[in-house]
Amino acid sequence: MNTKVKDIDIKAIINDENQPRKSFDEGSINELSSSIKKYGIIQPIAVFQDGQKYRIIAGERRYRAAIKAGLNKVTCIIRESNDIREVSILENIQRESLNPIEEARAIKSLMEEKNLNQNDIASILSKSRSYIANILRLLKLDIDTITLIERGLISEGHGKALLSIKEDLKRREIVKKILEEKISVRETEKLAKELKKEKISSKDIFLKDIENRLSDLIGTKVFIEGTSNKGKLSIEFYSENQLEGIIEQLFSLE
Repeated sequence: MNTKVKDIDIKAIINDENQPRKSFDEGSINELSSSIKKYGIIQPIAVFQDGQKYRIIAGERRYRAAIKAGLNKVTCIIRESNDIREVSILENIQRESLNPIEEARAIKSLMEEKNLNQNDIASILSKSRSYIANILRLLKLDIDTITLIERGLISEGHGKALLSIKEDLKRREIVKKILEEKISVRETEKLAKELKKEKISSKDIFLKDIENRLSDLIGTKVFIEGTSNKGKLSIEFYSENQLEGIIEQLFSLE
């Protein structure tokens, strides 16, 4: 990847509508603007040439602050690459300027655009596979909870703890406690576990009876998650011979 550093007329620089970072705190931009007036831009903005203009890859906050500071030119790193989206995400993540939701959306978008899997992304970003999997899981939350994480009102850790709460009403109750009582991530995890225990203890008597009858029939533990309308049935086995015996039992029921 070839790069070069150049002072560019600020009017020739344009933002990238596809850049990962979407939210910018006006207060921090004003603070940065004051710093730029005194010391200039210490970290160059990363751009790529787009016709007669230079489109931002990373550094839009610095670009906005430079405009407020009244700069006519800014120092930029010009990148020549066919993988601008990948570079943009890398630049932002490496500088830790994305909130968790922006990062998750950017990773998901890159995976879809480049037909990559989680292992590919983990390698590209030098992150663990579990890190990629966990941050992507945040996008499974409801839109209200996602918005709160984006705004920094609840943390990524709170979001991960809330993922185990499937009922929207219960999740909203916990979110309300996080906001009003400032409960910690550990306390949120504890509440989520307690809700799960309550759900198990209140399991439909009909389903418990089915579990017991199936366990007696095939000679091993059987678990049913969900309701009598929709759920998942799990059968435990501890050896290949036991699995074969269970299969024979099930086929003999036809």
